[in-house]
Amino acid sequence: MAIVNSGYKISNGPSGSTVTSVVIDPRTPTAGVAPKVGDQVFIVGIINNPDTAPASAWNTPSGWTDIQPGWAKIGTFSTKVFHRTWAEGDTTATITITGGAKHINASAFWLSGADLPLVVGTPKNRSAAPAETLTTTVPGVTAPTGARTISLAFERTTAAEGTTPTVAIGDPEAPNTMWFYSPQANPSSIISTIAVASKDVNGATGNSVFTYPNSQATNGWGFQIALPQKE
Repeated sequence: MAIVNSGYKISNGPSGSTVTSVVIDPRTPTAGVAPKVGDQVFIVGIINNPDTAPASAWNTPSGWTDIQPGWAKIGTFSTKVFHRTWAEGDTTATITITGGAKHINASAFWLSGADLPLVVGTPKNRSAAPAETLTTTVPGVTAPTGARTISLAFERTTAAEGTTPTVAIGDPEAPNTMWFYSPQANPSSIISTIAVASKDVNGATGNSVFTYPNSQATNGWGFQIALPQKE
C-alpha cells in the first residue's frame, strides 16, 4: 500500500497572547482530508523561552506518545513531537504545558498507508558542528524499502521569516518536497516556525537541508522520521 500525505492542520494558537494549552482538531484539516482509522498522526509543537520564569515544561496528551522524551530546550525554544495511530472515535488533542504561559505554535499532520515501527533520526542543532547560519541540516536515517521520510525543521527568530524556506532536493530519485510551513508571530516580533518536507526512500535517506531567508547562528533544529509501508 502506497504511503500518502493525507492532511495537515495548522493550529498556531493565539499568536497575540501567551497560553498554557492549544487544542488541535485533525477532523477539520487545513489541507487534505481528515485522518481515518489506522492513519499515523503526529502533533508538533514549539514554545518560546521555556526557561523564562516561570519555567515551562511539555505534557504528553492522553493517548499519545512522545517519540523522543530526551529532547529538551534548543537555544531559546523547546519543541516536542507526539504520535498516535488514529482510532475509531478519536477527536481533538490538547497540547498543554506546565508552568508559565508561553506562545505555542502547534500543527498536526497524518499519513495513510504507513505502518510502525517509526524510525526516529538523530536531531541536529544549527549551532552544532558543522555550524550553520542560513540553513538547518536534518540528518538522514536508514529506512526500510518503500518507506516515506518526514523531515521536520524548527526555528525561532526575530527576523522576518514569513517566507517558506526551501528544502534541498537530495537524492534525485527520491526528492524532498515541502509539505507545509507554519510560522507564528507574536507581539515581541519573535517568530516560531515549523517546516515539514517528505520523500519516498529505500534505505539510507541522506540529509535534508532547509534554507531560510535570513541568517541565524542558533535557534534552528531538525530531525527525520521514517515510516514503513503497510503490507
